[in-house]
Amino acid sequence: MLRIPDFAPHFASPRAMFSRQSTLKLRAVYVFCLLLLTASLATAQEASAPSFRLPDSPAGKQTSSIEARIMRGEAPLSRIYEGIALDSSAIYRLPPLEKREMEQDNSLKRLKIGTVRILPETLDPQTSGRIYGVPGGRVN
Repeated sequence: MLRIPDFAPHFASPRAMFSRQSTLKLRAVYVFCLLLLTASLATAQEASAPSFRLPDSPAGKQTSSIEARIMRGEAPLSRIYEGIALDSSAIYRLPPLEKREMEQDNSLKRLKIGTVRILPETLDPQTSGRIYGVPGGRVN
């Protein structure tokens, strides 16, 4: 009969060998699941619909002509009707934002989009606006 001396390493016992094998198997399963998760995340970064493509032109660029925009009703009225001329003195322009207005307040929100400002005078379209006659009626 073969006896294992007492000074042999601890992994020589059958129980320790079983524990070590199960640990190795558990690590192998963990590594396999991690690789599978990484591969699925890499494929998830692709578009979900393979035939869908974003337009090549930037969104802010006008690609259609003014005639096409007039037909769709998207053109400014001064382009649709020749009798409407923009009066630069009637345009109300806001002054640029002050430095304190541009700074973000960290206590309220994470991202500040836009700002609310008080106008120095009340806007009244009845008194400050002009009335233009167009074939469909009047435009203020």
